[in-house]
Amino acid sequence: MASNDYDVIILGAGPAGLSAAVTLQTSGLRTVVIDRISKATQKTFTVESIHPGVIRQLEYMDLAEGIGCSFKGRYNRISNGDHWKSLNPYSDEIWYGYHICKENFIQSICHQAEQKGVYIKKTEHFPKPEWNESLGNMITLGPERIKGTFLIDATGRKRAGQRDLKNKVIQYSPEYLVMAGVQNSASEEFTEDETAYFLPGENYWIWIGQLDDQRQCWTAVFRKNDWKSFRKEKLAVDLETADRWASIPWEFAMQPEMPGVFACGDAVGLLDPASGKGIFNAIESGVMAAKAVRSVLDFPGEEQLIKYTFQQWSEDRFLAMANQLKASYDQLGIRI
Repeated sequence: MASNDYDVIILGAGPAGLSAAVTLQTSGLRTVVIDRISKATQKTFTVESIHPGVIRQLEYMDLAEGIGCSFKGRYNRISNGDHWKSLNPYSDEIWYGYHICKENFIQSICHQAEQKGVYIKKTEHFPKPEWNESLGNMITLGPERIKGTFLIDATGRKRAGQRDLKNKVIQYSPEYLVMAGVQNSASEEFTEDETAYFLPGENYWIWIGQLDDQRQCWTAVFRKNDWKSFRKEKLAVDLETADRWASIPWEFAMQPEMPGVFACGDAVGLLDPASGKGIFNAIESGVMAAKAVRSVLDFPGEEQLIKYTFQQWSEDRFLAMANQLKASYDQLGIRI
């Protein structure tokens, strides 16, 4: 069995994992990002919407060059069909959010991270993490074993490492069914230029974005147990055009107790898409996880305190967003 040694192993080449890797790269640590790919589930046009702050984050890390190839549309305000609000609550400066092809977006960031020296190892094997008292953290990929002093779980909402890392998960909501897709026919009622629409219903909400090719991307969230009743209703989107489905409860995961192991991004705090800052928070969380690793190296006897401090930062951020989201739902009359 082949063996490779690294200072840090990162599971997941999404926004959280890549931002952690680029941050660690500036510290001169030998880092590998393990990116599991599955040909059976690979998509070519998954559309998501990103907060304006994401662009500024990437510019700060020098990862923004070329991401424009992923842009499929933009918006500077959000409407409920009657009223609208600007994305910039502070000044008259126009802030733009973007509807992106997520695959192209991640690919662009990966390419730039690799140019900075980040090693991204792609594999079809499911990474199996384990900890050995004498050898430390190890990842098994089929016939190959990779060893690292530190391990960062950035596997997103799938939380691939949880079954092995055994970190405690607290659930704050029932499961919601999240559906998303792209529809060719657009309702004339929701086609105002550079406007995204958030349409609240009693037991659901719908997000609609205008794409440059005149199509609409959309996301809808329903209570999981009763969403089927909405298929017969006349909605602003055609549910038959959905190409993605996911069950998402609001969850927070404690940091793993294993030595040298940290978790970040959606692998720690997961909310439904109405929070509006999924990728923004993933990037920020990845940077903070990398800084936690750096702190442990500088103060090796303080790992438990550093991990606890990072966990408290993550939990405070999660609860603040969850409370804000719940208040928004209550104000809008959404009961899911």
